[in-house]
Amino acid sequence: MEGLHMDLKRAEESNLIKGAFVGSSNYPISHLFYADDALLLSECNEVYMSNLLSILHSFFFYLALGLKINVAKSCVYGVGMSDDELLYVSNRIGCGKGVMPFEYLGLQVGSNMNLVNNWKPLIEQTVLNELEKIRMTFFWGRSDNIKKITCVKWDNVLACFEKGGLAIESLKAFNLALICKWIWHFSTSNGGIWVHVIRAIHGSHGGLDNRGCHVLGIWQNMIKLFSSAQEKGWLIQNPIRSKVHC
Repeated sequence: MEGLHMDLKRAEESNLIKGAFVGSSNYPISHLFYADDALLLSECNEVYMSNLLSILHSFFFYLALGLKINVAKSCVYGVGMSDDELLYVSNRIGCGKGVMPFEYLGLQVGSNMNLVNNWKPLIEQTVLNELEKIRMTFFWGRSDNIKKITCVKWDNVLACFEKGGLAIESLKAFNLALICKWIWHFSTSNGGIWVHVIRAIHGSHGGLDNRGCHVLGIWQNMIKLFSSAQEKGWLIQNPIRSKVHC
């Protein structure tokens, strides 16, 4: 996929193709890769489409790497396009006409991801409680056939040694730590497409300054959790060495 990436970047720099633009700074994105899947973004222009197809069937990508794009199994999706326009493009490329939203890796792409229902196919809302219940059942030696009395509150078991607990890691705290780790990565990263996208949408500080996030969404919710953890004194203030305390 590295060869395809280089071909697409050169074509974009030469204005042979034009991808999508994100945020007020118009950060360009022409392609995204995940494993052996490729998501190609392009302006609805016949010249760009022809150039894009030429790249996919190029000598380097097909003969040198031995890879071949199965266009018939691919789909084209349109944003702000009529059904007739989308049908024309799909016929021009020779692939199927997709409908938004569509499912990828268990999630609905094109849906409002601020709604809990759109995350349920990937993870249930009560997953942390269910996982804690499984751990608690195992810890107390219970089963479907064996019932035992709970001697100590589970919150006390999860507490630090200094607070009289057994320092069993809280899944809720661990999840918060992982969320805050993304903030840490953003603060210390020198680049990366996801960092550029966050900055294009929420400003150069990514919503960590006094202005906050510019757009409602998942990143805004992560910033709120991070700020709440800081206000409660759960985080060391230096973002480079942040960690969650018990």
